[in-house]
Amino acid sequence: MEQNTVSVIVAIYKVGDYLEQCVQSILDQSYRNLEIILVDDGSPDKSHQICDEFCRKDERVQVLHKVNGGSVYARRDGLLKATGKYVLLIDGDDFADSEYINNLVKTAESENVDAVVDSFLMSYSNREYVEKIYLPVGIYKGEKLEALKQHMIYSGEYFKFGINPALWNKLFRRDKLLKYYKDVPRGLTLGEDFAVSMPYLANADSVAILDSGAYYHYRQRADSMVKAYNAKLVHNMTLLMNYLNNSCLAEIMVDQLSYYYSWITLSVVKNQLHCGKNSNDRMEALQKVYELPNIIKHLEKIKISPLKYRIGFWMIRYHKIKLLEKMRALLK
Repeated sequence: MEQNTVSVIVAIYKVGDYLEQCVQSILDQSYRNLEIILVDDGSPDKSHQICDEFCRKDERVQVLHKVNGGSVYARRDGLLKATGKYVLLIDGDDFADSEYINNLVKTAESENVDAVVDSFLMSYSNREYVEKIYLPVGIYKGEKLEALKQHMIYSGEYFKFGINPALWNKLFRRDKLLKYYKDVPRGLTLGEDFAVSMPYLANADSVAILDSGAYYHYRQRADSMVKAYNAKLVHNMTLLMNYLNNSCLAEIMVDQLSYYYSWITLSVVKNQLHCGKNSNDRMEALQKVYELPNIIKHLEKIKISPLKYRIGFWMIRYHKIKLLEKMRALLK
């Protein structure tokens, strides 16, 4: 029986030191019918040479070189080029066990689901551990799926998503995924995975949650783009909230969105407090967070723990910006 094609899209930017391991782990998959699309998003390092070398070595590999436009558009351009029944989105600094894709596809085919979500490995330089999906393993359809959707974002425990919103631990149907990329704001660098994965899952007719034992390795890097100071984070938070408030999530998961907004508020506040260049920059950024529409209303809906975060949110709620700046060690 002929295997359905899986399009594996790798968005690449400044990951030259890790890219060979990433691509080789895809080539070594036991599932062989792969269409591998390497999207070089204008990376200034050696990534483009590595992409071209893999393209020469294996006919399954295609390379798309483009001007830097951010991961949203890199993945979207790869998706427009894809032809497979299924799509897997992988970050260029991560890698996967050899049975990873096979396990995802086997479940998608046998259960005829719109998405397969798997546990993954958090990979540090000196250790790894399995990050399991908070919700129970199983096949979700009908009423069971509708119940799942009420806990997909907010599990009931702070800092615990029901389903991690990352794109890279999920197998999608290509024909259904593209429309969720169509309107995502260009250049979005905050919550860009969430903006695609959660609307997709919210509208899915069936979802499988696995703990397959063959994992995606999500690499934690000290120099990661997501950990660096970003002066545009507050602007990106505004873009993201405007987009989500006009998405299907605003109707299907409105209360859960409040949890997500509180979570990204804390993420932005921590970034600005600990990475900002000087006190004035940090104060200005925190003031902009406070002025976001309805942000206080969202914070009031969520029971937050531990205590230090409740104190931090109290300072935001009551506009204690100067006090928050002075006590920034609290939110480390």
